[in-house]
Amino acid sequence: MQNSTLIEYLNLAQHFINTHFDEDPEIESIIQKLLEVAANYRPAYWRRLRRSLTLYLLKQHKLVEAKRIRSLTNPTTQQEGNSSKKPKQRRVKRVTEKDHAKLIQHLKDVGDLPCLSAVMIVEITGCRPAELSSISLLGNQIIHITGAKKIEEVRGCDRMLKLSEKSYAIVELLLPHIHHDDQSKTTDISRIQRRLQRHVKKLWPKRKAHISLYSYRHQMGANLKATGININEISSIMGHKSTSSISVYGDSRTAMPLTPPRLCQENAQKRSLSA
Repeated sequence: MQNSTLIEYLNLAQHFINTHFDEDPEIESIIQKLLEVAANYRPAYWRRLRRSLTLYLLKQHKLVEAKRIRSLTNPTTQQEGNSSKKPKQRRVKRVTEKDHAKLIQHLKDVGDLPCLSAVMIVEITGCRPAELSSISLLGNQIIHITGAKKIEEVRGCDRMLKLSEKSYAIVELLLPHIHHDDQSKTTDISRIQRRLQRHVKKLWPKRKAHISLYSYRHQMGANLKATGININEISSIMGHKSTSSISVYGDSRTAMPLTPPRLCQENAQKRSLSA
């Protein structure tokens, strides 16, 4: 896990503690409150909150308490048709060429370089938003991406990808706007995502679901499926240990005429040896 990701988790846990407790709470109080607020959040956010508290306790070397939090089950997801369960947030899984061009022009017009950089790099690489700050350039059109979900079972892996000459030049040009030394708001990935959300809502105010960085990741999955390459290689390019996750991406009918990255041969060999 990237240090920046860990910090986000710990900050979320600290915010939860500060919001609901006046002093350092006992584990029973944390468990009770976490279960109590489950109906207020979407299941995915509740899982993120549970993970944050788990890491928060691990950071304090409270291994037993962390294990108890990790083993908790969301009470709103236990019963089929539970009306208190918040629906999943709808994700747009396709970005048309027309919408992409309109968004890119808008980001250029308003001068939001970090947002522009994030959109174009995810479009080219298919990386997770949390992996943007982990991308490094190795030369010879090869980039390395550190997996953001490596500590989760069957999820997340590092990969080396070879881009086209043009794509590599674009990533090289835009990456400094993501890899910035200061801690300003414009360089924080979560802030970039929220700002992108405001941009797309302004561009398409009547739409119920909007383009996000994950839309471009899903689009890359569809592009890769359209090439007909091996599902194991698609899985590795997208940063998955398991091929089962590939089913969430769009099919070849939603593909765009883009040149997808290729998995470097060295990485493919490492995968086959560890399989």
